[in-house]
Amino acid sequence: MAQSKKWKESRRAFWRSMRNGWQIYKKSKIGLVGLGIILMFVIMAVFAPFLTPYTPYYTAPSVDIIRGDIYNVSLQNSQSWDYPPVGIMNYVTAPGANINLTAVMIYNSQGMAQVFPVGYNYSSQKILQIYLKSPINYSIPRGITSLYETGTYMSSFSNANTYIANSSKDFYIFDSNLKVYRNYSLPFTIEYKSIFYNNPFIMPSVGQYSLISFSHANQTILYIFYNRQLNYFGMLQPIHLNPLAKLYINTSSDVINSPLIYLNPNDITNGYLNTSEIIIPTNDSLEAYGFNIKMNAGYEALGYNVPSNVSKTYLNWKVNYTDNGGKSFRLISLTFGYDWGDSPGIQSTVVVGTDTNEIIGYSRSDGKMVYDNYFVISDPRLRDYKLESLYPTQGGLIFAYASLGDRSIIASVKPSTGKVQSNGTFYNVLEGKMNSIPTYDVGSSRYITSTTAGDVYLLQPNMKINQTFSILGGMRTPINGLGNVLSYTSQMGYYYGTITNSGKLYLQETIGTNIAPLPPGKYPSGNTYILGTDAYGRDIWTWLVYGSRAELVVGIVAAISSVLLGTFLGLISGFYGGWVDSLLMRITDIFLSLPGLVIMLILAASLGPNIWNIIFVIAILSWSGITRIIRAQVLSLKSRAFIDAARISGASKYRLMMVHIFPNVLPLTFLYMSFGVSGAIITEAALAFLGMGDPHAVTWGMMLQYLWTTGHVLDAPWWLLPPGIAITLLSLAFYLVGRAFDEVINPRLRRR
Repeated sequence: MAQSKKWKESRRAFWRSMRNGWQIYKKSKIGLVGLGIILMFVIMAVFAPFLTPYTPYYTAPSVDIIRGDIYNVSLQNSQSWDYPPVGIMNYVTAPGANINLTAVMIYNSQGMAQVFPVGYNYSSQKILQIYLKSPINYSIPRGITSLYETGTYMSSFSNANTYIANSSKDFYIFDSNLKVYRNYSLPFTIEYKSIFYNNPFIMPSVGQYSLISFSHANQTILYIFYNRQLNYFGMLQPIHLNPLAKLYINTSSDVINSPLIYLNPNDITNGYLNTSEIIIPTNDSLEAYGFNIKMNAGYEALGYNVPSNVSKTYLNWKVNYTDNGGKSFRLISLTFGYDWGDSPGIQSTVVVGTDTNEIIGYSRSDGKMVYDNYFVISDPRLRDYKLESLYPTQGGLIFAYASLGDRSIIASVKPSTGKVQSNGTFYNVLEGKMNSIPTYDVGSSRYITSTTAGDVYLLQPNMKINQTFSILGGMRTPINGLGNVLSYTSQMGYYYGTITNSGKLYLQETIGTNIAPLPPGKYPSGNTYILGTDAYGRDIWTWLVYGSRAELVVGIVAAISSVLLGTFLGLISGFYGGWVDSLLMRITDIFLSLPGLVIMLILAASLGPNIWNIIFVIAILSWSGITRIIRAQVLSLKSRAFIDAARISGASKYRLMMVHIFPNVLPLTFLYMSFGVSGAIITEAALAFLGMGDPHAVTWGMMLQYLWTTGHVLDAPWWLLPPGIAITLLSLAFYLVGRAFDEVINPRLRRR
């Protein structure tokens, strides 16, 4: 009861002090100006979604920021094309020769296909441009659901490309004129398929193989083809008109995902191409079936071997779906564990993604577990994501995709460990869900993929966004990498394509000139950027408005934390005195003597780039000065007559400190809190500018840091001035509020 009465008295004293202070404060003009500026930024923070035309994650479409090659053409029967376009390359057989995009093909399930020959020219600025010639129409079997170019050879240079296609129950091989070269009817409806073909230039003595598997329920059929190529002597090798082998596999339970196919060209002993495998994921287990290819050694003198037959499959190993702790999981994705030390087709690790967000590696030779790690990224704020897919890449890494609500997390995973690279920092968050298989462009060492939000991303190996493209008209189909335009070893352009919602075939070069940052104005996409964009195509006005949220949080939370701590320690030290005072003051002296910025940089680097870590660092190093000031004020108040009167009347120590002394130091607390907010905002901007800011937070400091690192300090004033002016205004506003509090505390400063 007595304790409750004490709290009520404390609250009454607090609000009485606040009312009296406000009556004095509102007479200060500079204080009202400061409050007005703060209110303006608070409104910006609260109503940011209504004040900005974009989200902070929005980037300007490529038509605005990229000066590269874009080509689109309206299609006949525009609504009937429902599959991504396919690039056709002019593969030749001598290593090091040109490989160019020669045509683009579109097809549909109604039996129609069109091939657009590609022409090349240069603009007046010597920029490579392609154009599509009039299409050639073809008839293909109805019901085709997928069609791939294999880049293999059938008879001569003029008939070099072959295609693999399938419907729900049939498997086709087309020649370069899209005529059915072979047709294989399957005894079931296709649920899953896998296609593997090796590069003949890497292992010319082995030749080129195409391996295709189809699965339904617990049945899998594996076709093995041997394809003709030229050897180094320029001689044509024989071709198998029929499959080299057709292998039937019955697994212990139903297949639940596409199998992995391994060809082992390095293990040729006793005339056999040994230990090739197909690894099949089933409901209950992962099953590996081996097969050996008998090689005919009679052609070795001419530089190549020719296969003669294939052994029956045999169960090499089988593992149940249990993790390292013995818990069961459900397989959701299966891929190669490819390291640069491995030769093509003989990757040493099979990598599995699970419904428990684990990435598990198994040895391909015996199925033993190599590692079991959770898919973890470095930002603790990103939670409840779900691992969806793992993709192999020619870049020697695994491309991981996880969903996070309506967004996508993409990450670079090291196949030898199953962990996100660089301690979980090689990741990014994309708007929309990923809807295309990531393609690796060898020439630029970049990944390209798209999302349901209609954006196309060009990503660096560390998953940082290199460029973002937005397709005018929106995508009806996911994007598909069409191919490079190469001149020997010099890359001239890489193109991707899609069918737009308006029925156009849309092609874009990913290697263009980025002209961002864009000055304020209206651009070809129809977008207007009020304050221009930064070097990444992000709208400056949007970042300025959303940045006010983080700045207010950092300033207010850091200032309140440091002032409360300083006020509490100052009260204790000044009121009790003695050894308590000596101890607290020596600790305070230590903190006052520390080099603040250096310690902040060390702590920020140690704790990690997180906005709450930055608040903690600022607060823990800002309390000492306030403690000394509050202590001095308490020592002064202790000697006043009204304190002696209260003590004589029987007031307890708690009542003396909280009812009589604390309300009298409260105006001083508010004064230094307002100054502290200004200091915290400027400190956060300094830390961010020096590279210790939170890269995933939208702050004015990070705007300046990106400005500095991209080298546009002198040539992009529309980017430099807004965050600089905003930091100045908000800091000035809290300083003016502090000056008004000073007038409340010191009557001699009040204007008569």
